[in-house]
Amino acid sequence: EVDESTSGSEDPEDPEDPEDTEDPTTPQNEPPTAKANGPYSGMANAPVSFSSSGTKDSDGSIASYRWNFGDGETSTSSNPSHVFDATGSYTITITVKDNEGASDVDSTHAFISAPAPPSNQPPVADCNGPYSAVMLNSIQFSSAGSSDPDGSIASYKWNFGDWGTSDKANPTHTYPVPGAYDVKLTVTDNMGLSASSTTQTVITFTDDSGDSDNGDTDPPEEPTNDVPIADCNGPYTGTTGTSVSFSSTGSHDPDGSIVSYKWDFDDGGTSTS
Repeated sequence: EVDESTSGSEDPEDPEDPEDTEDPTTPQNEPPTAKANGPYSGMANAPVSFSSSGTKDSDGSIASYRWNFGDGETSTSSNPSHVFDATGSYTITITVKDNEGASDVDSTHAFISAPAPPSNQPPVADCNGPYSAVMLNSIQFSSAGSSDPDGSIASYKWNFGDWGTSDKANPTHTYPVPGAYDVKLTVTDNMGLSASSTTQTVITFTDDSGDSDNGDTDPPEEPTNDVPIADCNGPYTGTTGTSVSFSSTGSHDPDGSIVSYKWDFDDGGTSTS
């Protein structure tokens, strides 16, 4: 008699059993671990360095790298550098594959800003001098020697020490009263930096030959008046939006008295205090 309970069944010990084909001694491949690191930052049109440090494969080796910089450009280097043409935020991805073909992906960001403006060196002011002349005769002033090492002179401002000013490079000026005058030239370059230079102008009543000849009669002697001495002290420092105190201590008149003061703050503001 045939036992039908076992008829047609497969022997679990049969080596030809199709369900018993996997070799238990073959190890499974662990996928690699990708590390994009970051976030990164840099400036447009300058190289930015990227690092895959920390990328590894626990049971093999990394066979390939592929970076995508988010601007249509890629690299297969492990630690590439890349230049971004425009500012913005870019999503950066790295894909790595191991020696068995398994892969992993990691992502980060790169923040790209505009390049820093070039540094600006201040200009050089040269008012030349000292100058001298007889009163009521014009004097030619010269800014020759004034320059800007990395740009150009955008403006000139002369202060002749008698309330007279000029914005010409090489102006003329006439003094109506004899005396010694402090002359100041301020130049400003095309990037807004300024520099100043000072000299002195001496104005006499007559030329060095003495009194003018007027026949047998000498001209009446003019009363002399020594010019006052202005002293603005300084230099001063301060912060925008807060007041700065100025002092005229040291200003005096050797043969009289100071009757008026006028401050020019070089920003359009003035004071008679």
